[in-house]
Formats: sequence, C-alpha cells, structure tokens
Amino acid sequence: MNLHVLKPTMLEQRRKPKELARRFWDWWSGEILRIVPRGVRELIDRQERVLLVAAEGDRLEARLLPALESPNEDSSDPGALWPEADIAIVELSPLQAFRRQVSLPFGTEDRLTDVLGYEMDRLTPYAQEDVYFDFRVAGRDAERRVVNIDLVVALRQTVDAILERLQDLDIVPSKVTLRGATAGSEQMPINLLPKPSDARSISRREIVPIATTVCAALLAVVALAYPITHKWLQMQSLDAEIKRLTPAALAAQETREHISAAIRQGGFFAEKWTSMPTKIQLLDEISRVVPDDTWLSQVQIKGDMVRIQGESEGASSLIGLMESSELFRDVSFSSTVTKNPRTSNDRFVIQALVEVPPTKGNTQ
Repeated sequence: MNLHVLKPTMLEQRRKPKELARRFWDWWSGEILRIVPRGVRELIDRQERVLLVAAEGDRLEARLLPALESPNEDSSDPGALWPEADIAIVELSPLQAFRRQVSLPFGTEDRLTDVLGYEMDRLTPYAQEDVYFDFRVAGRDAERRVVNIDLVVALRQTVDAILERLQDLDIVPSKVTLRGATAGSEQMPINLLPKPSDARSISRREIVPIATTVCAALLAVVALAYPITHKWLQMQSLDAEIKRLTPAALAAQETREHISAAIRQGGFFAEKWTSMPTKIQLLDEISRVVPDDTWLSQVQIKGDMVRIQGESEGASSLIGLMESSELFRDVSFSSTVTKNPRTSNDRFVIQALVEVPPTKGNTQ
C-alpha cells in the first residue's frame, strides 16, 4: 500500500521542476507580450498579407492574399491595398518574361550567375545588359555530367517601368517573379529584382518577431541590471553628497573645537573670577595691613589690579606689609616716592596684583 502511494508522489516530484519551468516561461512570455503595443500584437497574431501586383498593359492590377495560395481580396488599386499588406510581389505575364531550360557542365555550378550572364546572348535574343534574369537548379544529370537549370529572363525596360509606377505609389516590392513559375507544387525561388536591390528585403511581418525578441531581451537585461544600476547610482549620489558636505563638516568640527576651547578657557576664568576676593574683602585687607601712620587719598580696584595712593611716615615699609598678605602679590611703587614739604610725610603710589587665596583641598 505504501508503494502505491509513494510511486506517484516521486514521479510528481520529478515533474515539478519541468512543470515550474514551463509555467514560468508561459507567465514570462505572456507578460512580455502584454506590454507589447496592441497593434504589434495584432500583426503577430495574423497571417502575413501579400499584395500581388500584375501589370496588364498600361494598368496595374492587385489583389491581397493572406497567403500565396489563398486569394482573399481583389482590387485594381494597389495603392489602396498596400497599407493592409506586409510585402508586395510583382508577377510578370509570359508576354513580359519568358522561361527556358538550360544545361551547363558540372564545372560551372559554383559560378552559374556569371556563366549565364556570359552566355545570355547565345541562350536568348538579348544581351546581358538588356535583361534581368534569375534561375534555379532543377536537377543534375550524372550520366551527362550536366546541371539542369530553369532560367527566367525579362527585359530591363519592362521591369523598370513597372517598378517606377509602383514607386509613385510608395510601394517597394520584395520580389519580381514570373506568373506560374512553379516546379511541381512548390513556388520557384525566382526574383528578377534589379541588383543591388536583389538583396532580400525584410517584410513588415518579419520585423515584428525580431523586434519583439529584441524588446524582450532588452527588458530582461534592464530587469537584471536595474537593481545593480540603482545601487550604483545611490552610491554615486552618496559619494557626491559626502564630498559636498566634507568641507562644511571639517569647518563645523573646527568651530566646535574652538567653542570647546573657549568654553574650557571661559570656565577657567569663570572659576578664577568667582574665587577672586570681593572689593569689600580687598578694602578690608588693605586697611588691615596699612599702619596707622598711613592714610590713603585714593584706592582703585580694576579687575585683578589694585592701586593705592596716599601719604605715610614710612612708605618703604608698605611694600613688605602688603606682600605679607595672602591677597596681594607683585607689590611695587608705580611712581617715585616724594616728600610732602608741609607734613614731611612720604607721598606714594603703590600697585599690586590680587592673589586668589588658597582654599581647602587646593594644592598649588
């Protein structure tokens, strides 16, 4: 019973990758076709339409075929039918071109076009420069060692006149052939278009699958390349933004460092200033150290500078007295000491710097 259950399951598992691949292909090709314009899809879905043009005297007769074997529409106006067609083919009547069979040696098979051109005046009533011709190899006779050729020839002036009339209608045929030029049930590959137009032209219908394939390939490349390209563009944009912001960032960093240094320095001065003695403290200290035989006429306190002016019986002793204070340093006379003739006292001007007094825990 277990084997009955397991065998189908294993087979299903083997089929899964192929089935998933098929489903993915159906989905992917459907999505590609869905984004193709509607007009292009309609060209893909319908059969190739051929405008078959025949010259009858001075008239051009045309008919529109879904395929060469199944006529669908008849008209005598090629210009009106051409917009509905994919390719145009000109059929010449037996009066406008003729066909004959030719046999040439095996050795000429690799250069039949040149040989037929050289032999044209012998094989036909016309010279090579007066005709357009084409051929197909109908068979080979090993016993006679010859190549059997179906040769179709038309006068240049006849073909050129038809092509000029079609050109006036903006119709460019892809083939000029002989009506009824068949070999068995197959169409003969005969094309009398003049050289170099002899080169095979691509029909509008043939362009559609080529364009569709190219579009699909491009879309696939874009789909694969988009994430990488998008990431690369993001990185390029980020790199450009970094380069743009780097000078500003460096300037900001430098400014920040200046600010930090200023804050630190400001903190130092703020700390120093807050620990400075007050003016009252300084005045009290001056009155303490100055002896009774000295009186002051002026006291100036500016920042950390103190300047005192007055008279004393012994001005020279004032320097030592003030330096003995913890609040003053660099004490000196700022001018020469002079005598007051009236009182015989020393006139003096002393300046000193205010010293921050030591606090508990402060080691200097």
